Amino acid sequence: MEGDDLSFEYGHFLPWHRKCYAVHGHSSRVRVEISGELEGGMLVDFGAAKDAVKRVLEGFDHRLIASGKYAEQVGEEVLVRYEAGGGRFELRLPASRVVLLPGEATVENIATAVAAAVMGTMPSNVTSITLSLSEGFRKGAEVTLSGRGGAGAGAGGRLRAL
Repeated sequence: MEGDDLSFEYGHFLPWHRKCYAVHGHSSRVRVEISGELEGGMLVDFGAAKDAVKRVLEGFDHRLIASGKYAEQVGEEVLVRYEAGGGRFELRLPASRVVLLPGEATVENIATAVAAAVMGTMPSNVTSITLSLSEGFRKGAEVTLSGRGGAGAGAGGRLRAL
């Protein structure tokens, strides 16, 4: 399943990267393949599945996606601090505008987080999904998650950079 409506915008940073240490943004497109067992001659209602994917993407759209190791919850805000590129970066944002990941906010980890969230919305007959996330021309990641429980690619899944 793919289309112009399966897209989202986000900001992120990678403090250790020579070019991506400053906060910057991407316009991303998502493609999802669903596998599983047929129920009543059908895998999923594709309209309902596409709506579920759109709802997941809304939770990432126009958010700062960051590693939790740089963040501190301060009331209803998130304070993000890190040093890179010869300077100190500090952002204070409403918690509702931040998605925190356990690892760095790489396209691979973002794809894994989106795929896990999508898998959590699928009916029980869906046994795996493959989600491709692009963050620009010929840049992105593809993750396949198998089984339930929202595990990352390392547990019942496969990940590849595009």
